[in-house]
Amino acid sequence: MNTKPFNKTFFAVLAASIFTIPAWADEATAALDPIIVTATRTPTLVSTVNAAVTVVSREQLALLQGSDVAEALMQVAGIDVIRTGGPGQPVSVFVRGSESNHTLVLVDGVRLNDSNSGIAALQDIPLESIERIEIVKGPRSNQWGSDAIGGVIHIITRTATQQGFSGDVMARYGRYNSTDLSGTLGYRAAQGGISATLERQETDGYPPFRGATVDATYENMTGTLAADWKLGVGKLTAKTIYADGMGERLGFAAATAVEAYDFVRRSSALGWTGAITDQWQTTLSLQWMGDDSEDQQPLFGTMPDFYKTDRKGLDWQNVVTLGAHQLTLGAHFADEDTKASVSDSLVNESTITKAVFAQDAVRYGRHSVLASGRYTDHDSFGGYTTGAIDYGFAITPDVTAGIGYGTAFRAPTASEQFLSFPAGFFPAFFANPDLDPEKSRNLEASLKARINEAQTVAFSVYQNRIKDLINAEYDPVTGEGTSVNVDRAKITGIEADYQLLQGPWNFGVNGNLQKAKDEATNQRLLRRASKSLSAQMGRRFGPHRLGLQLQAVGDRPDIDFASFPSQPVSLGGYGLLTLLGEAQLLPRLTLGARVENLLDHDYQTVSGYRQSGIAGYGTLRYRF
Repeated sequence: MNTKPFNKTFFAVLAASIFTIPAWADEATAALDPIIVTATRTPTLVSTVNAAVTVVSREQLALLQGSDVAEALMQVAGIDVIRTGGPGQPVSVFVRGSESNHTLVLVDGVRLNDSNSGIAALQDIPLESIERIEIVKGPRSNQWGSDAIGGVIHIITRTATQQGFSGDVMARYGRYNSTDLSGTLGYRAAQGGISATLERQETDGYPPFRGATVDATYENMTGTLAADWKLGVGKLTAKTIYADGMGERLGFAAATAVEAYDFVRRSSALGWTGAITDQWQTTLSLQWMGDDSEDQQPLFGTMPDFYKTDRKGLDWQNVVTLGAHQLTLGAHFADEDTKASVSDSLVNESTITKAVFAQDAVRYGRHSVLASGRYTDHDSFGGYTTGAIDYGFAITPDVTAGIGYGTAFRAPTASEQFLSFPAGFFPAFFANPDLDPEKSRNLEASLKARINEAQTVAFSVYQNRIKDLINAEYDPVTGEGTSVNVDRAKITGIEADYQLLQGPWNFGVNGNLQKAKDEATNQRLLRRASKSLSAQMGRRFGPHRLGLQLQAVGDRPDIDFASFPSQPVSLGGYGLLTLLGEAQLLPRLTLGARVENLLDHDYQTVSGYRQSGIAGYGTLRYRF
């Protein structure tokens, strides 16, 4: 496919952005330099973190009027969001060219990646229950452990912030007979607060495959509960999110065969944070994550396929301030149970992970250093150590240059280690319990500058080398296969981000250019774009808001699995425009509108799977 139209769009928007004024926030300083927890595990201003960081606020999420977390991530350059069809269909994200299971997803500090695929079901997390999303690109295994090779996506759910009662109710309707109903209620007093959100989503969807004629329906009921209470010298907090629903998939390349599945996703955290002394704060958190998915009928075999992850954890963190040093010391314990049945092949395994971590954040004059390390003891491969160091230098009070080096890892999933297909429909494939972790080394340089009170700009240059990638290897004589640590990848790239907030206008643009290659074959990694750009602009008209979003993505290599034998294909670049608006009808009542894929482009993120054409949605919201 010809990519010249994309190239023209990419560079035209990048050049035009210099002369454009607009964005999404009221308070310029807070919006341009928010506080983030994910990068260092402690509250830190974005401007003081060398890593590339994006924060999506509650205000942005409300105006976006999207259905799930994946729609918010699409607006961040350097993140390839891959959808195999419409609402509720599986979603994968590739951060900075790394694999889809190289991104750690957290909800309120709880790991959400399951133990079968190694990824999180972002398509089942709606936006109404979310306060903000923190995105940190680059390795963060020292802070959070396995999977944080490409980056971390941290979803923070809503809590009551306003004194007394507060909340809102929302109703949305749009194309594909899609409905979304939600309600949030919160109460805050001097000693603490409590809030709850309940959301119901339903859609007829559309046929995921090109040429298919049957819609793939989806429904989801999600609830969240958050509470906090001052207790002694500290504070007790509790958060939980629970999603229960069902969806439909089509058998690969099928036109009429529908496969229905049920799912339950849940995550909970109970924590206590207190000040032991003026210089020592401690946090103890009990965590639990569950992820269950079951097909309603067998695909291959005699019983329906199912995947179950149950993970219980304990996290202890201590922050000690000693002069110019802020020390973070802690330990983590997790007990993970995996049960799965795939075409009558069974997995029933338990894995224990233990870790200790340490971090020292030092600020002295114009110099800053963040040094961190983590030792992980894993049931399968034993001990593994990661480390990182970042150095920053304030060239002026408003301009900071940084350089950093860090290592990260991904532990093999239970399915990679223990799921075998010795006979039947599949070629013989045997598990490999002796797999090593996948390992990465990342080198990065950054420059962040505040041009004035209304503008910021940031640049990052990075190289990430990943080895011992797990892949399936087949014997050409016997045809039998197994998972082995054989592949290596090298990813280099440059990112740029510009934000401007000026009166009623706001504007943001970020772009990414990268090369993600298999070092053995020198071929590009599948489904990763070599260039991407995202721009958002908006304006307030008194209580009313109007916004426009652009997403431009370059061409990507893929495999056409519908052909036999499978053939490599190239997916063309595309540009998507989304129009957003919100009008205040009454002091507490607003009417919102969203028109996505405004130019009705026909595009694919996975070979053979269709994406939505132009689609409109209306949102009625009452706040109290």
